[in-house]
Amino acid sequence: MRTTFAAGINENGSQSIDQQECAEGSNFELGLNVNYFKPRKAFQHFGTAPVATSVTGILQLVKRDLTETTLVAVGASIYTMSSAPVFTSVGSITANSKLRDTYWSLGDYLVITDITKTTVIKKWDGTTFSTLTTGLGTDLYAKYGAVHNGRVWLFNVKTTTDTPHLMVASKFEDPTVYDTSARAPQVTSFATGNEAFYMLTPDLLPINGVAVFQNQLIISTLRGRLFRLTGTDANDYAWTPFYQGSAATGTETMVNMGNDVAFMKEGGSIDLLSSTQNYGDVRADDLTRWMPDTVRGLTDAISVYDQFNQKVYWFVNDGTTGEVLVLFKDILPSRLSPWSIYKTAHASSFITQAAKYMLIPGTTNYRVFWGDAVGNIHYMEGAQEGDGSTLTAITTRRKTALLEGDAMTNVMLGNVQYRRLAQVNLDVSIEFAEEYNTSTASITLKGPTGAETGAAYFGGAAYFGGAFYFGSGTVGASQPAVRAFSNVGFGRAFTVETSITSTKNFQVDFVELEIDAPRA
Repeated sequence: MRTTFAAGINENGSQSIDQQECAEGSNFELGLNVNYFKPRKAFQHFGTAPVATSVTGILQLVKRDLTETTLVAVGASIYTMSSAPVFTSVGSITANSKLRDTYWSLGDYLVITDITKTTVIKKWDGTTFSTLTTGLGTDLYAKYGAVHNGRVWLFNVKTTTDTPHLMVASKFEDPTVYDTSARAPQVTSFATGNEAFYMLTPDLLPINGVAVFQNQLIISTLRGRLFRLTGTDANDYAWTPFYQGSAATGTETMVNMGNDVAFMKEGGSIDLLSSTQNYGDVRADDLTRWMPDTVRGLTDAISVYDQFNQKVYWFVNDGTTGEVLVLFKDILPSRLSPWSIYKTAHASSFITQAAKYMLIPGTTNYRVFWGDAVGNIHYMEGAQEGDGSTLTAITTRRKTALLEGDAMTNVMLGNVQYRRLAQVNLDVSIEFAEEYNTSTASITLKGPTGAETGAAYFGGAAYFGGAFYFGSGTVGASQPAVRAFSNVGFGRAFTVETSITSTKNFQVDFVELEIDAPRA
């Protein structure tokens, strides 16, 4: 019986789980044509802000000339963060504002909104952090921003009063002009359709999600519906609704994932826009149908799409502990589970209030950045060994569904095939259903060997000009190796758990079990 590792977590019971999936697990990597047991990469510590409190905003401006500046919001301060990293204060904000950015290409600057609606709309041009001119004569706050059809659109806004069901669109090609008295479509008269205007959600519920996908503007209302914008200008813009109850939950759970929009629904399931649009409320919408137990009851997350690594992250936490739900797009078309869960023993515990896919400052490489509760900024897919500045070991774990043998089993022999990337300790734990006993075999997986540096066999220093004669040679990291193990227990059915706790990279090709039935 061979255990392989090509797919992710499936919590739907033993009869529904493919042999390549696992019933439980965390911190394993998946991908196209990846069928081995492999750890996720560590997250890398990038820098620590001058204020040891929660990082509530990570913003980046990449101008048309490809110059880059990065901002970090911490407490009541906003800093630039250079590649060194060096943090330089450029302004102040309302404490604990959750700042998010929208790039306005025509003006080559960021329009900055605030999820908490406590800091007014800001602007960053690469040099100056300032309040955006709006032409309203009053302060303007907004939860979300987007660029669509030559305008900056601001959603869930507040001026002198809070109007969460209202959005404002700037004048065409001028995001410094807004109008809260001219309502589209054609409640007031528009001369050209290029004027600034406002719109209300059709169900008058607060806007809690925004995405731009394939030139479509999609919004969600709280416990309401998804709506798609139709029309070409202020004279005919309108919201087309999806079915009642199609809305996202939370505040940042809607994400453009390149070929679709994913969003978390009431109850925690994560759905696809394309399926919702084409088929309505069907089970095929649900990306989390493989792991209903994990997502049940979730109400919010910060969702980020990692375009380079083809992953979608949902950072979830309860304020004390956190984890990241990871969707691997490469295997999404398959019937197999595309999910892993990232956990960490690092003090940050993946608890974050801001995450963003952006350039590593000073480089041309993109990563998903996030900040923790004490001012540290990290990014996923790091090059170091171990999580964060402390190089915390990562526990990679997979547990099979209940497997059934042909007879009562009391001895289980096995082999593990692996690649000699580094020396790590693999635990293979088998839980026998008959006696509820768990037997664990600890196996040392060896690393690659180096070149033989001893003297030649005849005692000389060299042979044919080399440093050695016939030594043991080398074992390359890519070459397969095999180790045997045995577990003792009793039962017709059993589960197999593989786990490694290490800072090192490793690769286990498969675990093969030979069942030894008791003799009469």
